[in-house]
Amino acid sequence: MSLLDEDIAKTRKLLNCSNSKSKRSFYASMLHELLQLHDTINYEDNNPHISQELYDLINTSYHADDLLKFHEHSLAPLSQYTFRLTKNTNKSFKGEYFDYTYLNKKYSLKQAKEIALAFYNDFDPKLYNMVKENVDSDHLFIVPGDFFSSTCDGACSFNYATGNSYITMYNSGNFSIEAIDCLVHELGHTIQGKINYSKLILSNNIALNTFGEVLSSIFETIFIDYLIASKQDAKDAYYMDINNLLLLRNAAFEARRVNKHILYLTANNKPLDEEFSSKVFEYQYLYGRLLANYYAEQYKIDPEKARFNIYNFIKSISTRDILSMLSNYGIDKEELAQCQYLKRRIKNDKKALV
Repeated sequence: MSLLDEDIAKTRKLLNCSNSKSKRSFYASMLHELLQLHDTINYEDNNPHISQELYDLINTSYHADDLLKFHEHSLAPLSQYTFRLTKNTNKSFKGEYFDYTYLNKKYSLKQAKEIALAFYNDFDPKLYNMVKENVDSDHLFIVPGDFFSSTCDGACSFNYATGNSYITMYNSGNFSIEAIDCLVHELGHTIQGKINYSKLILSNNIALNTFGEVLSSIFETIFIDYLIASKQDAKDAYYMDINNLLLLRNAAFEARRVNKHILYLTANNKPLDEEFSSKVFEYQYLYGRLLANYYAEQYKIDPEKARFNIYNFIKSISTRDILSMLSNYGIDKEELAQCQYLKRRIKNDKKALV
């Protein structure tokens, strides 16, 4: 029996033995994700192993009390702050036009793993052993061919029920630097899962989802700087960074659209309904990439201080005052909102590629 099959069996047993509604919905969500992964790597469409009962349990995983607490104490100020972020992010790109192509040097899977692990060892040797097991055959799955169109896409499933993580890479077998960057990103999710695992954080925790892309995006961005500094595929790294900046611009547009509606609801003292609450998670790519660029600049100046701030920021994730988290762990909220660090990175990338 594979590790994934064992995880499915353990999580199903935990679900069946749980009496509380919150725990059952939690384990149902974890089991659903594992079954989806099982069907993906076995090329089985339409999730044949996922029952209607499981879907119904997942649909009850919404916690009104948790959302209400978040709504009252964090959502309004967070939305107002996010409005400034989206406005200044879009201003940073004003008048900028990007034309980029990848050189597309290819690496084998073995080489891709070695490059990713070498980066993590360089960032912090303690992380090497943490991520090493997540690139073996029990944790890393390659979905080849034309089953998925993208050659550099990936996904991470962290099972909070057992503490195991799984990475799926959609790749035909030849890894570009862009695909290795994707692997570094997904490995970042496994680290965040390990850091927060002891808290048994529910999968629908709003703060966790708001900042769910922060650590993975930080590692992805610092990996790009690592490649540039080591002169290893530096031109591809610059192009890749430009692509990530464009994704940030798209995230800002989407977050701004969602944010306008949230501000309307909070200004009129209207509650978020269950359907709309999920759209709060649109914030995660905006905050993920902005904080990644912010911390990456901090890392260049003082790596030790940046590591301390990054780890403690991730450990502090909760549903309480989200904005205070920014101030507590090396982030100047005003500096973050003004986006000067972002403008500097855009200018530097363009200069390097002229």
